Amino acid sequence: MDNKELKKKIHDYLLKVGIKPHNSGFIYLSDAIEMMIEKNMLKPKMYSVIYQKIASKYSMHWSRVERCIRYVIKKSNDEVKSMKPGHFVAMAVLEVK
Repeated sequence: MDNKELKKKIHDYLLKVGIKPHNSGFIYLSDAIEMMIEKNMLKPKMYSVIYQKIASKYSMHWSRVERCIRYVIKKSNDEVKSMKPGHFVAMAVLEVK
């Protein structure tokens, strides 16, 4: 699967679960899922590393990235809104792959 196709599948999945693209957390979450798929990672301890990589990409602190991701997950549909970000990302990786 090429990068463009992967991004489309991720965006389609995020929209399907009710995550709105106008929130900055949508892009951060999309990047996190993409990184996890590309590096074939599902280990919970890797999330802080991913948040740091995304933060450096967008020139911000990793805690802001995490906060934005938590926010968009809480604003999503009932199926996923109670999940922790790490569990959501892992589930999304499995769904998109």
